[in-house]
Amino acid sequence: MKKKTIFLVLTGMLSTVVPALGQTSFAQADRQQAVRAEAGAEPSLAPHSPVDAENNQDPEKTEIFNRFLSAAEKGSVEAQRRIAEMYAFGDGTEKDLQKAYFWLSKLAEKGDDVAQSNLAWMYYRGEGVELDKAIAFEWFLLAARNGNQNAQLKVANMYYLGEGVAQDAQKSFYWTKKAAEAGVASAQYNLAMMFDNGSGTKQSSTQAFEWYEKAAVLEYVLAQNTVAWRYSKGIGVEQNDARAAYWYRKSAENGDPFGQYNIGRMLAKGEGVEQDEKKAFSWWMQSAQRGFVLAQSRLGYCYAKGVGVEKDPRQAFRWWTIAASGGNEVAKRNLQFLCRENPQACTPSAVTPPSP
Repeated sequence: MKKKTIFLVLTGMLSTVVPALGQTSFAQADRQQAVRAEAGAEPSLAPHSPVDAENNQDPEKTEIFNRFLSAAEKGSVEAQRRIAEMYAFGDGTEKDLQKAYFWLSKLAEKGDDVAQSNLAWMYYRGEGVELDKAIAFEWFLLAARNGNQNAQLKVANMYYLGEGVAQDAQKSFYWTKKAAEAGVASAQYNLAMMFDNGSGTKQSSTQAFEWYEKAAVLEYVLAQNTVAWRYSKGIGVEQNDARAAYWYRKSAENGDPFGQYNIGRMLAKGEGVEQDEKKAFSWWMQSAQRGFVLAQSRLGYCYAKGVGVEKDPRQAFRWWTIAASGGNEVAKRNLQFLCRENPQACTPSAVTPPSP
């Protein structure tokens, strides 16, 4: 392993293959922030003196820090993880990124997959060290081989793009599958896309669907929408409107505006579900309020025609204006028609921002 003298940068990390997969540095998600350090002397290997509580605003945290430090110096891996974090974020002690790097590197060299992944991200982003994606790849690969699922997905990404390593679709497929089989939803979605496209493996719509559905079961919204669409079209699975409606509803309940729009569309038409224009309108309203332009245009139509709601030309004007400002051509044409037939509805006062 090629090594350089570096100083710690801890970040809230994102590794991306096709969709994004979030990864948090160290153990706590609430510490997603970047910490930069200037180059300085190597940290001393001598045991650290206990922190003076008078120099810290929280004596209780200082005491906790000292207990972790003592345990770390005696070889406790868990304490070493915690002390690296505490030094990095100034938790119970003065912030000292050199000492944080010292403890992090000790962990990484012992085979700690999280520490290895953190070192990889420093090199990958050039934060606190000269950017070097080849070294980053080496650390990611070590972490991946040690079972770090996010590192596995990042290795797959780097093989896919040829970042820091020669491009290799088959190795990308291998590492994506490793993470997918470990239950990482975004990896399952990526693997499905690779089956779909025949990237690094033989093309298979059936296997693609199977992995999309696994990700959907894990509440991965992109997968829920994809599974719904495939059920509606019969791609890789037998056509089934009821199943399509089920998955669009799941996506909608997870707050996705695309799913909300589509379950509304199926309710309005009675496809795979009992027809209910009022419920359709309700889902379209939720989607529109989240900025989905097709739903905004559909609300204009509902208000113009009284579909699932009482007719209200001024509200039709309002929503078509909002949709038109978002580039929807149908809304633009409908506005022209509405204002020609009912000019009194087309007043600027009718246009107000959608309710949150």
